Amino acid sequence: GGSLTMRGGNIIGCSAECGGGVCIDSEQGQFSMSGGSIAGCVASNSGGGVYASGKFQMSGPAVIRSCTVESTDQLIQGGGVYVDGSFEMSGEAKIEGCQAISTSAYGGGVFVNSSRSFVMSENAKIENCQAISNSSNSSNGGGVYLANNTKFTLSGNAVIQNCTATNSANSGEAYGGGVSAACVKEITLADSARIVGCTAANGSGLYITGSQ
Repeated sequence: GGSLTMRGGNIIGCSAECGGGVCIDSEQGQFSMSGGSIAGCVASNSGGGVYASGKFQMSGPAVIRSCTVESTDQLIQGGGVYVDGSFEMSGEAKIEGCQAISTSAYGGGVFVNSSRSFVMSENAKIENCQAISNSSNSSNGGGVYLANNTKFTLSGNAVIQNCTATNSANSGEAYGGGVSAACVKEITLADSARIVGCTAANGSGLYITGSQ
């Protein structure tokens, strides 16, 4: 049930299994990041930069940059952020240059777990993120991956740009350059928000599957 407030400063080059830079491992936990950076951090399972249960609010000029989740032999999730609660990006908040790299990769920038929510508003930005698979298994969501029953809202001037999902072993098994969604509950795209310049073999901007 603890809380972390980050208004400035930097967390750089740290590593862990889950949450290379910061891990909030409680549904009652809160992380507010309104400044500073989390950069060059690495996880071997989930959340290269941040693993966040509970509530994660990222605002102001806060940046998560060049973080990676990487494994040689397992499904990995969330190069920049792994969300297992609620995640809100606003102001000038930015996630850039993050990667998920493995035999099965989900969410180069952000991975949102089942029945959770993600909101991007104002001038929030996810850019130059990648989901990279190096086996016959798929890569999913260069910018954002949404698991089952999730809600995602992109509004204001928020943007997901220049993100890619790629597969070096099987080029066709890449889904959702900008956003990939499985059985998603609700996606809202409003105002001047946009998904632009993203690439994947299937659904360069947005790939949605499932019956819901």
